[in-house]
Amino acid sequence: MSAWQLPFVRPASLADRHFSTVIVGAGINGVGVFRDLSLQRVDCLIVDKGDFGAGASSAPSRMIHGGLRYLENGSFSLVAEATRERNLLLRNAPHLVRPLKTVVPLANFFGGLMSSALKFFGRTPPQRTRGLLAVALGLRLYDILGRRQRMMPGHRISRVPTNDRSLFRAAIRWTATFFDAWISHPEWLILELIGDACRDQPRSAAANYCRVMGCAGNILTLRDELTGALVRVTADTVVNATGAWLDRSAAVLGGAGPRVMGTKGSHLVLDHPALRDALDGRMAYFEAVDGRVCIVYPFLDRVLVGSTDIPVEDPDQIVTEPAEVDYLIDVLREVFPNMAFGRDNVVYTYVGVRPLARSDADKPGQISRDHSVVIDPPNATRDIPIVGLVGGKWTTFRSLAEEATTEV
Repeated sequence: MSAWQLPFVRPASLADRHFSTVIVGAGINGVGVFRDLSLQRVDCLIVDKGDFGAGASSAPSRMIHGGLRYLENGSFSLVAEATRERNLLLRNAPHLVRPLKTVVPLANFFGGLMSSALKFFGRTPPQRTRGLLAVALGLRLYDILGRRQRMMPGHRISRVPTNDRSLFRAAIRWTATFFDAWISHPEWLILELIGDACRDQPRSAAANYCRVMGCAGNILTLRDELTGALVRVTADTVVNATGAWLDRSAAVLGGAGPRVMGTKGSHLVLDHPALRDALDGRMAYFEAVDGRVCIVYPFLDRVLVGSTDIPVEDPDQIVTEPAEVDYLIDVLREVFPNMAFGRDNVVYTYVGVRPLARSDADKPGQISRDHSVVIDPPNATRDIPIVGLVGGKWTTFRSLAEEATTEV
């Protein structure tokens, strides 16, 4: 089904219609649920107050990955799930999801072993750069957990290749190489999933710039954000898939909260031919001085750099701050000291908000990236249940959708 044949509708055409399920939030997780239910012949409506995939789904690092660093937090089941889903996406969407060779620069042998152990047991250690042994152990476990549906080589560690000696700082003695994946055009995959859904269930529909204003009984009131017109539809179930806006949407729908918190991740797109050529199609995966894991890899004809991890209160009021640009440029200067970097290299910035389960962790990096599905049963004003999606990542959207669909 081509894009111009997709049944995108305006709210006025939905007036007084009934749907088995209404999904609020048309990011990758909401669209995943829309597709899964529609493929099972369940008639669904998906709405979003903005455009399809316009929230965090439009502003990822574009990595389709298993979450190597999550191993330190003991998130083995999440890593196993994410690596499996990465492998499936490489098989099922090879036109958009491709292998990404990744290089990790290493300067010492034993560094980070104690820190990694303390993190595993939930402690907050003093920051120290991870060395060869810690990375080798992590990558070995990463290979084991990612063996299901695997279609890429395992990791290897070697002395710094001759061509890379001028790329990294002089203290780098080894490099570890492994494979993850990246998605070139995430918005295309979202449109394809909507197309799959509507092809298999013609009674399903999708409406953007359509805000949910409330739920009473089994009636949802929708507002066309372009015209201001109000319409009403009825449903048997509501799925709240609004990501970082989950608690705000729950309040509108008469659900419980708070359940999520947001951290923003800012990215830079650089015009830097020397760095792009030196990376030679690979991603550099490394730690900044403050312990934040950063990435740099060729993106089309530019270089993508990310990202920050800063708690935010209002996901509607986020921008890439000048201090974040300076931080990422300083990180580049630290890792690639033989190259010059400045603001004149920055051609574009973008930022998204990660929807994370609410946590009391001391640092954003310690917050679990796992997902869950929660149920708000009917109450005094609402006759239908709300199925809420807490957390969620691009890589694991299919498995989260499967879990949510089971609850629906």
